[in-house]
This record gives sequence, C-alpha cells and structure tokens, in this order.
Amino acid sequence: MFRSRIPWFLLVVLACAAARAGDLDPQVLAQRHARAFVAALNDTDRAARERALPTLYAEATLSGIGTERLLGQLERVHGMLGRLEFHGIETLEARGPEGVRRVMHLFAKAGKDGRWRDLQFMLEPVPPYRIAQMVFIAEVTEPVYLPNGAIDAEDTLAWLNGYIDRLAQREDLAAAILVRQGERTLLERYVGYADAARKRPIDAGTRFNLASGNKMFTAIGIAQLVAKEKLDYRDPISRFLPDFPEPERAGTTTLHHLLSHTSGIGEYWTDAFRAVRPNVRGTRDLLPWVVKAGYTAPAGTRYEYSNSNYALAGLVLEQVGGQDYDAFVRERIAAPLGLRDTACPPADAADPRRAQALVRGKDQPRWQAAPVAGRGTAAGGCVSTARDMARFAAALGQSEVVDARMLAEMTRPHTEGLPGTSEGEQYGYGFELARRGGVSSFGHGGITAGVNFELRRFPAPDLTLVMFGNQDNGAYDDLRRNTIKLITGER
Repeated sequence: MFRSRIPWFLLVVLACAAARAGDLDPQVLAQRHARAFVAALNDTDRAARERALPTLYAEATLSGIGTERLLGQLERVHGMLGRLEFHGIETLEARGPEGVRRVMHLFAKAGKDGRWRDLQFMLEPVPPYRIAQMVFIAEVTEPVYLPNGAIDAEDTLAWLNGYIDRLAQREDLAAAILVRQGERTLLERYVGYADAARKRPIDAGTRFNLASGNKMFTAIGIAQLVAKEKLDYRDPISRFLPDFPEPERAGTTTLHHLLSHTSGIGEYWTDAFRAVRPNVRGTRDLLPWVVKAGYTAPAGTRYEYSNSNYALAGLVLEQVGGQDYDAFVRERIAAPLGLRDTACPPADAADPRRAQALVRGKDQPRWQAAPVAGRGTAAGGCVSTARDMARFAAALGQSEVVDARMLAEMTRPHTEGLPGTSEGEQYGYGFELARRGGVSSFGHGGITAGVNFELRRFPAPDLTLVMFGNQDNGAYDDLRRNTIKLITGER
C-alpha cells in the first residue's frame, strides 16, 4: 500500500492553501481540520504540535488562549483518551448575536479504553473555519454506516432491529422506540430495565418521564383558550401577573413570546433550584424562581430556550382555564384521546409501572436510581408511554386536540431570523421544528438526569417517531439520531 511520506503538519498547511485557493465549503474544511486535530493529538512531538497550531486554531483563539494553554489542552486530551482513531464529523449551524455559529462534532475511537467519543468544537464563523474552542467531549456508541433503503423497507427495518439488539447487548440500552406510518406500526421495541435492580423489564406499559415533552400540552391548552377567544397570543403577561417584576417589560412580553421562547426571561432551572425540586407540588411553586431569574434580554430580540417561559404560560393556563395543570392534562388531553397512562403525578407517588431515572458516575459501572423529583408542571415532568404518545401524535393530525388552522399556527416558525436559531431548527408554539434531508418535522424532546424523550411527527411521509429512555446513556442519542436519518434519508 502506498503511504505518503509528507509530514502530517505539512498536509494541514496544504489544506489551508487549498482553502485560500477557493475551496471554501464549510463541511470540507471542517473535515480537514478534524483530521488535522486528530493527527496533532496523536503526534506527541511538542515541536510538531506547535507548528500545527496556527493552521488548526482561529487567530483570536491563538492570541486569546495562547500557545502554552492550547498545547496543554492537547496533552490533557491525549492523556485522557490516548491515540484517536478518526471516524467522521457532523457540523451544525446556529445564529447568534454575532452571526452564524458553526459547531463541529468529531467522532473518534479512544485508544485508551477502546470506546467512541464525540469531541465537540466551536469553529470560527468565516473561512477557513478553523477551531475557535473545544467545548465538550461525550461518550457515544460506535458510529455506523446506515443502509440506503427507506425506513419502511424490509431490509432497513431488519438492520434497525439488529442495531437496537446490539445497543442493548453492548451498551446496556434501556429504551422504548415506536415508529408508525399512518395506521401501520413499522417498529415497536422495548429493551432494558425500568429499575436499577433490573427486576422490571421495560414493556409497552412502562410509564416514562416526558421531561420538557409536555410543553406541547401547555401550548395546546393556550391554543384551546385562544380558539375560544378567552386569550390572545398578543396578550401581555402583565394582564395575568400584575406583580411580575419590571412592569414595563412585562407589559410588552406576550404569550407569543413565552410560547416561542423569545421573552428574554432567564432560566429558573439552576443548581439551586435542583436542590429544592423534590418540594415542587405544582406550577405555581416555580414562580419565585422565575422571578429570581429575571430578564436577560428585551422580549422578541432573540430565541433562548428557557423553562421559565412555560412555567409562566402554565400559570396563565391555570388562571384563565380555571383548573390546575395536572387536571387540565387529565381532562383536556388524556381523557378525550384515551391516553390512560398520561398524567402529571408526584414523582414520589407509588407507581410500579413508572421507570426509574438511572444515572452512573465515572466510578460507578452499575446504574443507580437518580434522586426523586417533584410533580410534573407546565414546564415538564409529566409521564406517558410510547403508545400513548403515538396516539397523541395521530390526534394532532386528525384535529382532535386543536383544529388544523390552529395546529398550522403552532407548527410554523416563530423564531426565524432571530439570534439563537439555525437554518434547520426553529421553534413554533410548543413545538420544535426541524428540516433534515429535505424532510420537515415537528415535535418536542426532553432530557434531564436519567431521562430522555423524543416525539417527532413527519407530515409528508405520514411518519411518527416516539422514543423514551431512562438512562444517561449515549446509546439512546445514537439510536434517536440514526433512526431520524433513516426516516429522512439524510446520510
């Protein structure tokens, strides 16, 4: 086999020269920088690493962080992971206050333990898109090459079933996944255990935490009241919360801003709040924490996901709707649709079918039950099953919860062009909007310690994906990401 004898750091220089010559494609350049980073990490010669820094890192990074700290970072990552085996990258774009931000995910196998990692970097916003900073290293499962067939093809479903089996056997995945096309169930799988003692296998009756997923319910409740002309999306929050701080701002912050995460109100979900989370018994218990978070930006100036928005929207829903949030979910969502396992009970309520949230530290090879949280609120934390949520998705398409006109309003972009959004990801009212592989979808995800949820509705191919997981396990993220790729055709 022919092997190039050109030193790797000269290849980096040649790559940048090619960029200057006109090859300015962000994906191509990111791929080159990723390979060059892996090569620099693997080469323990300090002088060679130092020569590579100007071609790897943005000028602002070199001047701001400095050569010694960057070399030290390479040394620390090498000490933690060993030599890396490069696999590939993914890049994402997001609009920020200073323009487009580019994020690169570098997937590689660590020589030290043989496990796969996702090294995440911020890239500079202009060509040649060099590394601005490393932001995170996550453990993931082995990257796979996906079949080319459509999701409903027999061979594709066989591959997906085999992939789920491998994740369960090799990664100890605990999850529920359901893929439905129209009235036909393409795939329905339950793997792993609902408890740390491994005595309760996950099945169709296992009730999982929705995390932020029930923000969809909150937005639907507001939409129902708008349809009855009891509310208007332009109503200011000062109408319902006259004592909310900064009255002038509250007078220009509307339900539209809350539901689209554009209010500029800060995040109440902090370390201090987590410590008292078990004491939460309703949405109103969140108000002091939202008030403490205060405003971080004028309403309507940027998209910034904040649970505070839905805590306030939930209080409006309770005030105008005349019932507390868990009663609303039971009577306006669950009962009419026949969702027998969907509710917002206290987390410490006895329920033999509820999945425990499972976590583990670096020195804990076994899964441990996470501390019990409080009651589900308008911002998240209710429970459901895969089948219930598939039924909920079908009801949306059949105008059983809101009519088609109102659903269209909720699932159109309300954050387009604002800092904080990206080309392929927008937010409506209670729904995350995405476009992958030319296929549009809406839905919502949820994540917290030991909790994962995803509902994604793809209207054009009439497909619905529902996934739950009760672990902090990268295998869930890989299964979710790869299943969506199979649905959209993105490879």
